[in-house]
Amino acid sequence: MKNNQGVSIITLIITIVIIIILATIFWISGIGSVNETNKTKLNVEIGNLKQAVASRLAENARNPERYPLVGNRIDKTSATNYINNIRELSNFEVGAITARMDENMESFRLVDASGAAVLGVDGVDKQHKFIIDYSTGDVYGFVDRGE
Repeated sequence: MKNNQGVSIITLIITIVIIIILATIFWISGIGSVNETNKTKLNVEIGNLKQAVASRLAENARNPERYPLVGNRIDKTSATNYINNIRELSNFEVGAITARMDENMESFRLVDASGAAVLGVDGVDKQHKFIIDYSTGDVYGFVDRGE
């Protein structure tokens, strides 16, 4: 008769390896979900800001003193650096935006969460920053990681 007094060391090692593999899979898929959620949130904020910018442009056309353009003016170097860090833009799009900057740099502004609130868009993540092109109403968003 065989003496079964416990779990063998091989069975224990195999069980631990399987648990580690499963934990790794769940961890990686969780990170992907968080990244996708953050990207979706940024896109929703951009959509809301586009509507707010269109409204502000109409109000500004009627009464520029009461409804000034929101955001800090930025120089071309800073704007280009921000635009180049937006992964969703193709090289063609970056080139088109840069060309518009050459034509009218005055229409580009940098907007953060407080600027978005002035435009009527609340709940914007403090790490999200936006370049607004008031000549076209386009909004480009990125995450400021403080780097």
